[in-house]
Amino acid sequence: MSRALIWATLLCTGLAAANPVSASGWQGSYSNICVHPQTGDLLGAELSFITYGGGTAVLWQPFEGEGLPPQVLVLREERGTTVAAEDASAPALFSITRERTRMRVRYLHGQAGETIVLRPGASQWMGARPPVCRA
Repeated sequence: MSRALIWATLLCTGLAAANPVSASGWQGSYSNICVHPQTGDLLGAELSFITYGGGTAVLWQPFEGEGLPPQVLVLREERGTTVAAEDASAPALFSITRERTRMRVRYLHGQAGETIVLRPGASQWMGARPPVCRA
């Protein structure tokens, strides 16, 4: 996905008008995507922080065999926790916590309570090649 497409998505979805958390400290791409050694399926999830107009959005894409549709989400604070949601007034989909160089993502709906850890690295939408999954 190109940066131009991401910016167009931000503008069309109204995220640019939202009041998300400051861009300070939220940057880069994080992933736990790997390639299944037998099937070649992509597994895991990825997020990339996108700075815009004084705030930060997240490009979120899960992989379950192949890339599921990416979502552009706004970051906001709720009771001292950074959360990602479809817009400033929508329910939070997951919380994000920084742990040194990694990001801990905890699902708040669907897979409620499930937590995944994402490590820094180049993103799929920028052409990165993921490692082979470990057993």
